[in-house]
Amino acid sequence: MAELVLRLRERELSRFPILHTRVTLGRDQESDVVIDNVSVSRTHAVLIYVDNHFRVRDNSANGLTVNGNAVKDAVLNYGDVIGIGKFEVVLQKTADEQPPVAPKPAKPSKTAEVGIETLRPPRPTKPDPIPAVNAEQLAAEAAAAIAAPPKGLIDWSTILKIAGIGLFLIVAVLAGAIWALENKVIDISI
Repeated sequence: MAELVLRLRERELSRFPILHTRVTLGRDQESDVVIDNVSVSRTHAVLIYVDNHFRVRDNSANGLTVNGNAVKDAVLNYGDVIGIGKFEVVLQKTADEQPPVAPKPAKPSKTAEVGIETLRPPRPTKPDPIPAVNAEQLAAEAAAAIAAPPKGLIDWSTILKIAGIGLFLIVAVLAGAIWALENKVIDISI
């Protein structure tokens, strides 16, 4: 059997025996290894036992290191140090050499989780069939859309015409006032 040792600044905080083939590490209280710190994501990493070795998979936005190197997915050896925020998680071998058992039943969770299936390449899927298109119906719909503009939209040409007429009236009034002042039709002297 193996265990994970949680450390902070070389000080051991706790030990977690690895009993199952899938172990979650994160801030979420549903995690197998709970690390309650803001630098740790809810489900920060997943440790998986597959093909007689351990793998760690980063499932966070904050990043993960193994022996000081940033990784997204890595095979682990005993003694390797996983860096999660300011914490270290060390994979250690114990005297009992029993391998982990099948994963425990999945708990319903609101967080996204990474499992063994993510280590395999995705299977190709068949594309959805393209629906048949009736060309005559499509042409009729396009003609109707062009003939009747959609309701509720601003008709900018009308707004520009009204603005132009308003501007013309303002200029005409000012021109008339200037002409009247120059020709002494009106007197503004006090």
